[in-house]
Amino acid sequence: MPRSLPTQPLVVELEPLVRAGKLKEAAGRLKRLAASGVPAWELYLWMGRIEEKRRRWVEAEESYRKALSGSPSGAIEMEYGRFLERLNRMDEAAAMLERGLKAGGPGCEIHLALARLHERLGRSDLAGKEFEAAASAEPKASLPRFELARLLEASGKSDEAKASLAKAASLLKAEMASLADRVRRGKAAGPDDLRFFDLMEVSLCRDAFLAETLSSPAESSKVKAAMAAILKSEPRAAGARTLLAEILVGQAELAAAAREAAKVFAPDVRGAEVSRVAPVLKLVEAGAYPAGLESAVLACIRRRGAADSAQADWYQVFSALLCKAKYPEAFRLGEALLDKPEPLAASHAFLWPWWRKVRRAVGERSFCHDELERLASASRSGRFGHWFAYCRTILLSTLARYEEAEAEYRHIKDLDPGRYAWMRQPFVLVRLLPEKPDFDGTIEVCRVVLSASPDHWWVRCRMAEAYLAKGLLKDGLAELQRAEDGARGSARGETLTWHGEVLLWLGRYREAFAKLDEAVRLGDRTFVYGWRGGASLKLGDRSAALADFTRAIEHDPKDVEAYVWRGEVLRLMGRHREALADLDRFVKESSNCLWGLFNRGLLKDSLGDGQGMLEDLRSAVRIKELEPLVRHIGAKLKTDCGPVLAGNLSPAQARRFMKAGLDLAKGVRRWEPYVQAIWMRNP
Repeated sequence: MPRSLPTQPLVVELEPLVRAGKLKEAAGRLKRLAASGVPAWELYLWMGRIEEKRRRWVEAEESYRKALSGSPSGAIEMEYGRFLERLNRMDEAAAMLERGLKAGGPGCEIHLALARLHERLGRSDLAGKEFEAAASAEPKASLPRFELARLLEASGKSDEAKASLAKAASLLKAEMASLADRVRRGKAAGPDDLRFFDLMEVSLCRDAFLAETLSSPAESSKVKAAMAAILKSEPRAAGARTLLAEILVGQAELAAAAREAAKVFAPDVRGAEVSRVAPVLKLVEAGAYPAGLESAVLACIRRRGAADSAQADWYQVFSALLCKAKYPEAFRLGEALLDKPEPLAASHAFLWPWWRKVRRAVGERSFCHDELERLASASRSGRFGHWFAYCRTILLSTLARYEEAEAEYRHIKDLDPGRYAWMRQPFVLVRLLPEKPDFDGTIEVCRVVLSASPDHWWVRCRMAEAYLAKGLLKDGLAELQRAEDGARGSARGETLTWHGEVLLWLGRYREAFAKLDEAVRLGDRTFVYGWRGGASLKLGDRSAALADFTRAIEHDPKDVEAYVWRGEVLRLMGRHREALADLDRFVKESSNCLWGLFNRGLLKDSLGDGQGMLEDLRSAVRIKELEPLVRHIGAKLKTDCGPVLAGNLSPAQARRFMKAGLDLAKGVRRWEPYVQAIWMRNP
């Protein structure tokens, strides 16, 4: 909360209620305070915060607008600007933040907000200038320097990043030294100390401070003593206790760290809203999650419910527990999170619940095999049978063992849909991805999930794909637009990416490029560059396409689809040896993809290896599941498929067939059968 705003009486009265999710009680208290002479702008400000927590965006914005009219400084503009950014109204957000600066709002905080906004939009130069301005506004503040260092490193300016990081570390060290001196003098609760613990809520600052502290036994002892002194005079100081717990973890004093971490979650403790989960995560990853700590965590989650500001972090703990094969502990935590969940939080966090250890399911077959064995050795009976079934379904589906995965549905189909509809989400892929997809079954499962979570954009996009695969173009595009319209925050970038990809498949390249370009502007990075590159290639801009494909591979070397696209553009640009390296890699990892074999065959022909081209065509037609594609291409060319399937074509005939196939497939370079149905049924 901006420090320039008044802190009495509304903060004292309302902040604990809003943090605890007691929004109805907070709204009632606000009405009673309205008659006590509190300025109207303060009342509207808190009304906006409460409505935003309720996800009532229109009412929240109306309240923020009313608060603006009587605000004595630019702090309201800053808060309203951040609200607009969360709604992805970026230009309005930037204008409001600039207005806050002109009105005399907190300069450092507003410059930081502007910098992060520009960074999200890909405007690195403007972001850097704003981080510099934030540092100038508060020369002794370390946070702007940390943020600038991160931006510079991401921009490839390593030397400048190191200089900024050194300056930030120096400022932070000075603040900590000052704190330690005050603690030794018995002054542990002044404004400067609170500022220090505010800094500890920023992961960059906290990580840098802990790394430096733990590198020196003497420094570690000094900081431990300082934290102990603070806790002696103020036992409820969550920031000090969290920091103490992390230092104890770093020194491998796990039992002591767990005791301190558990105390942070007592009912009367406030503060460290961001960092308090950090020592729990580190303890779990060190193999320590004793019963006392678990009890404290579960009690805190149930007490605070959906309004817990750390709820997103608890999903990290769930994933960490699952990755440590602590299944009962993970599932008890999962049930607690479901008691009062933030809408969609569980659905998305559990799509691939091992993400703390394995970031993506793609290409992780060995992990899936090993995890299935670990699950098999754990108990399947009792209260958590549905959780074990859910995890097995995801793993079996990833391994393309769809019949076994479908058999797990019996453990989930009769669960309360109000609480567990999201557990049906892996069955969307179980029915969509097989060689013979069940599109009606996919749509049926999607509808059940969406009946409980209408804003579940991932499921809605999958339902759109099923409609398109059935040839229902209008229905499919309508669902994609609904997913995009309902998405908030980072999800909007992901829905734009998905929408753009599907438009690419359909051959609507300009529309696809517009969607994908906007997704990049909003900060999305997952697969988006590869598909934007595909749109650029189809629109004739090979240089832009090549740059995007290379960026996609640099961002995620496991993005195998980017290799077939880059191989194709390199082939068309005459850079044959580079193209061959990419296409060989793709075919090795995706040997059942027609488009990789067609591209490599045409490349071999360009290299004078006509026999190699024919071999790649024969390899393709020998794959049984590719036969429908081959027959479809033959029908479009009005060609007898007998010689094609027999591999009896001349080089000229093979060349014509492969080029026609790549053209007919439009922007599809995927291998899943349902994707082929989309381009074939939507000419």
